Formats: sequence, C-alpha cells, structure tokens
Amino acid sequence: MSETYNLKEIGLKFAKKQPKMADDLTEKTPILERLRWEAASHGLWNMAEKLTEITGAQFVNADAPLPVVNASTGLVKTDLSVLGGEMEQAQDTIDQFGGPAAYFAAKETMVLKQAGMDTERKLYYDNWMAKAIADGNVMRTAATTGAVYTIMIVRFEEGINMGLFDPSGFKMGALLNRELLYGGSLYHLRSKTNVLGYGVALKGRFGWQNISNKTVGLIANVQAAKLPTATQIDDLIADVRGTPSDTLIMCHPKCRNMALAPFKQTALQMGVQDTEFNRQIDTWNGIPVVTSYNLLDGSEAFLAA
Repeated sequence: MSETYNLKEIGLKFAKKQPKMADDLTEKTPILERLRWEAASHGLWNMAEKLTEITGAQFVNADAPLPVVNASTGLVKTDLSVLGGEMEQAQDTIDQFGGPAAYFAAKETMVLKQAGMDTERKLYYDNWMAKAIADGNVMRTAATTGAVYTIMIVRFEEGINMGLFDPSGFKMGALLNRELLYGGSLYHLRSKTNVLGYGVALKGRFGWQNISNKTVGLIANVQAAKLPTATQIDDLIADVRGTPSDTLIMCHPKCRNMALAPFKQTALQMGVQDTEFNRQIDTWNGIPVVTSYNLLDGSEAFLAA
C-alpha cells in the first residue's frame, strides 16, 4: 500500500521551506484537516486498478481438481486539479510594504485560509454529495419541499477513496508554489485598468479519487420538523461499510444540533448534584461526527427522489 499523509504531514515532508502553509490551509477547516492524501502515480493524474469481478477459492473433495480462481480488474484514471489563484496590487501600495515579495507573503495567510475553506466546501458538495447521488446511496427524510441540510457519511480507504497530490509539485518547498508574475517586474494590472503594479500566482496540484460505490452516503432533506431516524443513520453507515476507524459523519453544526443531539437528550438524565448539561454528540456508535461552518447553513437545495 502507498503511504498516506494529511496536509500538515505533506507540508513537513515535501514543503519544508513553508511548512506553516498547511496550517494556513487547514485553519477553520475541521473536515479538511482530517483527510488523508497519497501521491499520484503520474504527477498530473493517477492510474488505479478497480476490481470488477472475483472468483474465490472453494472447498472440494480430496484429490478432486481445484476450481479456477480469478480477480479481474480495470484501470481507472483520475485527473488532478489545480488549486491556486493570482493576486495583484498597485505599485504605490506594495511600495509601502517593502516590495512585492514581502507584501504578497503577508497576504498569503488570509488567501490560503479562504482556499482551505473553499476546498472543504467543494469536496463536500461537488465530490462526495455528487458521488453519493450517482451511486444511489441516499436516504431522505419525510420533507417534501424547501431549503434543507444534509448529513454526509464517508468511509475512506487507501487506493480507493483518498486524496491525491502531485509529489513533484513542491519544488519550491511549499504546498502551493508562489511565483511572481512577469518575474516580479511592473506591469499593467488586469484587475485595475491602466494601473501599474505587481502580481503573484499560487498553484498546487491536488485531486480526489473514489473508485468504489460503497464509500459515500447521504442523508438528504433534513429540516427541523423532518429529521432522519436512528435506523436511517445506522442503515446508511452499513451501506457504505462504515467503521469507527475509517469513517466520518459530516454536517453543519446546526444540523448536528437539530438532527443528532435529540437522540442523546431523550436518554439524558441529570441528578441534583449534576452541574453540567451536555447534549452534544461527538460520535455515533464510535464514528466521529465532524461539523463545519463552511457548509451551507440550511440553504441547500431540496433533493427530490
């Protein structure tokens, strides 16, 4: 099996000149900081084998001919995407901060923080939610219309459902390579007509691979008056083969309070000596519940059957 890393470990091993960049990317991103990544097989893309059919060993009588066993696979290609962007600023402002290198380095922390938040949201909606819908791994509440929340259940597995990165993309010692535009020379900014200034580009190559239809599940259409049942949650965990060691339950904090906390509150008992009331659920049958404010706050589109 290939070695896997979280983003901070990637920063320590591959981006030694700017290891703090991983901290900037994962600040305020409780989901992103827990994810594991592995090196892509070919830099800009990854080639993986997907099991398509298997015939296992069978019991036969002594001295009888052995049956044919076989494992058929197909190749699946996953392209990496570019995580990055460009910053520009007018000459007079940059001169006040000691030049373009110093100015953009100071701005980088804020930009990376936002990039991490955007990445977390993109993985949740454009990758995992889309995959759950495509695979048919969706449970719905009894809601019939309106804005809603969702609850995502994802099982991670090396080589199957895992982040990808280009191991050759850290030549400058950073998770996102920083390069001054036009070699750090003055140019007419594209963002401000006829204004001279400087620019910088940040770029890294990352992707997400999922070659199984039993790794991602979705509980859709969660509303205050239309909540999922405990059986629905348990069944969806079983559908994706979830276990405490490799699975996360993810949602907005308000969705957790609305949909999961009542199960604990119903069973919660307090005595006269108790001084703390805690109805927060951190795990569901041992599976961590991770919430993020980067997800939509009750404004997700209703998902019809």
